[in-house]
Amino acid sequence: PPSNPPNSPPPPAQPNAHHIQGYNLKAYQYNINGITGKIDELLHNMEKDKILIAAIQETKLTSKSKPIKTPNYTFVRKDRGTNKGGGLAFLVHKDINFTLEKTPNSHEQDPHLESLTISLPGKDNDHLYIRNVYIPPSSSCVQPYEPPFNDLFTDLGESYYILGDINAHSELWHSEATTDPRGRALGDTISGMDCGIINEDQPTRVTNLASTAPDISIASPNLIPTTTWKIANKMSSDHSPSSSALLPTLRNLTPNMLPSLIFPKPIGQNFKK
Repeated sequence: PPSNPPNSPPPPAQPNAHHIQGYNLKAYQYNINGITGKIDELLHNMEKDKILIAAIQETKLTSKSKPIKTPNYTFVRKDRGTNKGGGLAFLVHKDINFTLEKTPNSHEQDPHLESLTISLPGKDNDHLYIRNVYIPPSSSCVQPYEPPFNDLFTDLGESYYILGDINAHSELWHSEATTDPRGRALGDTISGMDCGIINEDQPTRVTNLASTAPDISIASPNLIPTTTWKIANKMSSDHSPSSSALLPTLRNLTPNMLPSLIFPKPIGQNFKK
């Protein structure tokens, strides 16, 4: 559970100059396949790569899990609550001001879709929304089940990223893949909308049996042209983290978005010190 703020909170930290002058926001998307025992490795790589936000899937945490210490980052998690596995989390650097958004009702009612959404403040209410999603493979879903891909975009503004392990495969984002029904359905959904998948034809999960790309990054059209995407350093999970540099977005965000934060507040309220 979140820590309670002290009676006399420390003064806001001064933002690092390169955050404001460079407007460079880097993010990880990472299916960690169980976060227990891996957090130190993840934090080390985030600090090394100057990663300010990580969207993490399959934390596999429960209400009985021990609290996780994340120095310099706010840890926001959403456990699956039923059965084992699943679970989502964000790690957000203390210099980033953000809001935890309410989960859409359609997501809450879906038997398999897990989602967690944050927003970063921008000018004229043009916030940046980052939605973290996980959908188990078809073999783990009650059949017949068709993921509600149109609902992934519910309650997002003009500027958004959808980052997650959707367990959909298609040659559209990985040329070595065999397109499956879920990948075909996602491709059809994307083709009918003003957005795009920014994966760069690289596998995000490598095992002895196959190299696949179930982890997908979707961007709104205004963010696609100058957003970069690449595979980051391999860590302990069978999935590789992908790193996105969200350069265009922060040019529309206000410099005062960067006061530090550590204490979560209720959903729908800003996170601040």
